[in-house]
Amino acid sequence: MQVIDGVQIGLTVLSLVGAGYSWWRAHLSKKAKDEAEESAERARAQADGIQDIARSLRRPDFELVYQDKNALQLRNHTAEPATIESLEGPQGVRVFLDVGPAPHTFERAVNLHYVPSWGSGEPSEFVFHIDGSRHVLPVPGPSTPR
Repeated sequence: MQVIDGVQIGLTVLSLVGAGYSWWRAHLSKKAKDEAEESAERARAQADGIQDIARSLRRPDFELVYQDKNALQLRNHTAEPATIESLEGPQGVRVFLDVGPAPHTFERAVNLHYVPSWGSGEPSEFVFHIDGSRHVLPVPGPSTPR
């Protein structure tokens, strides 16, 4: 009986060691999983930050550039030609394309002029309907960098 008891004690100790090893590995696995999830979250946050930076550095599709008093140029930064379906100035400001009335299709740029009525002041923005989309573009002044 002593041999059988010794074998049972040995197997019990071996089972306890195995259980301890399994617990230790599970603990390491949980720790590794937590670290991996934390790293993945940091990577997602970094990717979102990079996308925000890229969006802020990207030029708008359309931009108004100051040319001369009451003369502006609408620039197309897309790779495709664009069609101006209509354009609107604020109340009391008449705006027109140099090439004639809208609709007008242009590749890279088109010039326009605006004429404010007496007392209406300088416009701050124009509204363009281009290719079915509404674009509100700020009016740059002479000191606005190109």
